[in-house]
Parts: sequence; structure tokens; C-alpha cells
Amino acid sequence: MADPLHTRALALFDAERQALLHADFDALATLLTQKESLAAALDHAELAPAVVADIARAAQRNQNLFAAAIRGLRTARTQAAPPSFSTYSQAGTRAAFQATRPAFEHKA
Repeated sequence: MADPLHTRALALFDAERQALLHADFDALATLLTQKESLAAALDHAELAPAVVADIARAAQRNQNLFAAAIRGLRTARTQAAPPSFSTYSQAGTRAAFQATRPAFEHKA
């Protein structure tokens, strides 16, 4: 019989994977509280090494997806910044305009 905690962990990591793949950041925020609860339960559980390995693989897979999502967001932010440009005044002097970066909200 499958360990219910093992099944719960894999289902939660799969839901997190789907949210990452679909850029569903609201779902990720919701899943965070479930992950915290799961972490507390796993902290007190005695699991077989194979079960621990399965959970670790799923966690590592999602960690890699999180890293890729962060890289993608940073790249998009860089590419979305308006470019700077220059123009000339009526007197013929060059004037450069620098684009300002939009504020980026960091959430923990």
C-alpha cells in the first residue's frame, strides 16, 4: 500500500510543476501554504529511502523549473525595457534620452 504522505507529496509537486509550466503564479502562491504543511509533516515522518528519493527527485525537478522561470522573467524584463535613443536639437546639438527601468516588485 502506498504511503499517503508520499502520494500527497508527489501530487503537490506535480501541481506545482503544472503551475510553473503554465506560469500560474497565483496557483504557486496558493501551493506554498500546502508545501509548508507538507514540509512539517515530512519532518516528523519515517519514510523508506525509496520514498525519500522519489520526493527529492520531484523537488529537484521543480527547483530546476523555478530557476528556469526566474531566468525567463529576467530576460523578458531586460528585453522589455525601452531602448534609449538620441535626437538633435534645433541648434544641431545631440541630446540623448536614457530609458528608465520600470520598478520591479520583489516578493519573498
